[in-house]
Amino acid sequence: MADMITSATRLDTLEIGGSSDRMYDMDEEAARILSQALIQSSSVKKLVLKAVKGEVSAFLLKALDADGGNRAIQCLHLTTVSGLGDSLRELLRSNPYLLEVTLTSIEMRPEQWSQLGQAIRGNATAESIRVVHSMMHHKDGLKGVEELACAASSYFKDPKVELILTFRDYDALMSALNFVGNRCLMHGMGKGRKGGADTRGTPAEPKAGRL
Repeated sequence: MADMITSATRLDTLEIGGSSDRMYDMDEEAARILSQALIQSSSVKKLVLKAVKGEVSAFLLKALDADGGNRAIQCLHLTTVSGLGDSLRELLRSNPYLLEVTLTSIEMRPEQWSQLGQAIRGNATAESIRVVHSMMHHKDGLKGVEELACAASSYFKDPKVELILTFRDYDALMSALNFVGNRCLMHGMGKGRKGGADTRGTPAEPKAGRL
């Protein structure tokens, strides 16, 4: 597979992982080889990692490092990945070539979501960042969503983050969105008192909001 990545001059999209994919159980040595192949590839523009082990995903993301990494990849999709640690945050902070990032069902601690939100707010090049969060109940993972929303919010530049929350219960969905909205409003008012910034907000949509 590594040889194919480096030799295929028309390979535009590369998808790795999934429960039925043998790559799901790849070890670190295999990830190291694939990472090096990604660095050498000049044709891959979109990288998709699905249900890949956290440690392996973190290793593959190193291929996108700003210093000596792949500069051709502009679109990154991560789905059902855990154990990323600080690698995703550092990637958003350092890589000026990523234009689109989609995170679906990513497992992280609330403080890691907050740090990711800060990295998103400080990223000056990405044009689209989408976070898709699916929850069985309205309290599951809500703290992480709150931390991300408040940390990524900015009143000084155009919105570029799309947060999509999916619930089975509509009332739980509205309750969660109101909770996040109120928390962000309080967060913004606190900033206004300290720095004199105006507080502005837009009504939340039922299933998606832009921060």
